[in-house]
Amino acid sequence: MEEGVLIPRPETELLVDEVLKRLDKAEPAIGIELGVGTGCISITLLIHKKELKMVGNDINIKALKLAKKNAKRHGVSQRFLIFGGSLFQAVRPFAFDFLVSNPPYIPSYLWESLPKALRFEGYNSLIGGMKGWEFYQEVSKELDKYIKKDGFFVFEIGHDQGSVIKEIFEPLGYKVEVHKDYSGQDRVAVGWRL
Repeated sequence: MEEGVLIPRPETELLVDEVLKRLDKAEPAIGIELGVGTGCISITLLIHKKELKMVGNDINIKALKLAKKNAKRHGVSQRFLIFGGSLFQAVRPFAFDFLVSNPPYIPSYLWESLPKALRFEGYNSLIGGMKGWEFYQEVSKELDKYIKKDGFFVFEIGHDQGSVIKEIFEPLGYKVEVHKDYSGQDRVAVGWRL
């Protein structure tokens, strides 16, 4: 646990489960995780699916160092390419089988009201812009270039962002399903092309 780095929560397991449901265990696949943090999502996927390769990026250098260390510790570093950067800037042009992300999605006006223990994780790890969903808007502009036609995306989202995610992606030709967390709140959005 380091200051300025997101601490994974139990709800993130739902994100991993939704990806695994959609992958054939025997088929090779390549996924990308935007905002890889300490690597817990990608590493868990790599442990469960031996034919998978992952690419992960983040703007937080401290988190990337932890991701590399964690990948080595879990024996998946040979199948996990980690790099610094924002969104898709270092992967052009390449189409992945899926995209997964647990991005910052809390609106900036809530920062001061967050508990001190949560703020320990850092502004950039938690705050997703003025509205909280700016990351999804940015990804939507380029997503078609980076996932295959039969590919999919899985995002962790804020408890009140399910309808927003549908409003962003459905006009672009994606079907979006929103799944609830253990407390019955919107938490995971899954999308694929119609």
